[in-house]
Amino acid sequence: MKKLLTLAGEIIATLALLMGILNQSSTVHASPIDCGIKMPPEYIASYSSDEISIMCGAAAQTRWNEIKATATPSPKQGTTVNSYDKTGGSTAALRDFNSMPGTAQTRDGGVLIKQYSDTGTTLTYYPKSTTTSTPTLQFPASDGIKVWDKIRYYE
Repeated sequence: MKKLLTLAGEIIATLALLMGILNQSSTVHASPIDCGIKMPPEYIASYSSDEISIMCGAAAQTRWNEIKATATPSPKQGTTVNSYDKTGGSTAALRDFNSMPGTAQTRDGGVLIKQYSDTGTTLTYYPKSTTTSTPTLQFPASDGIKVWDKIRYYE
């Protein structure tokens, strides 16, 4: 049964990839719930296996932890926020935002979000933070103590 489910998953992923290539889409959603095949738009016509990833379940939290690991804890910590610092400004912030699974939605003021139905969480990109005027990514904290993780991207 386990081999049959694995084979079914591989078939679904392959079909979803082919549909994405034929439809010129950079993200294709496949079963099971919250799985997707993500690749950069420049590789839609020419396949490159190093640039394609299949993301399922808690992939957003896993990827967020990878991004957070490349940031430095900020000396200024809030009571409800785990603060981190990175360099690279808006270019780095958008690169990290785009490396997270999911489809971006645009809000007022250039704010971008990605919502994850499997966990009920939301990733938010702020082009200019209200406290530091720097681009910022915000994601729910996973430490069980604080509410948010925020990474501020300085030039």
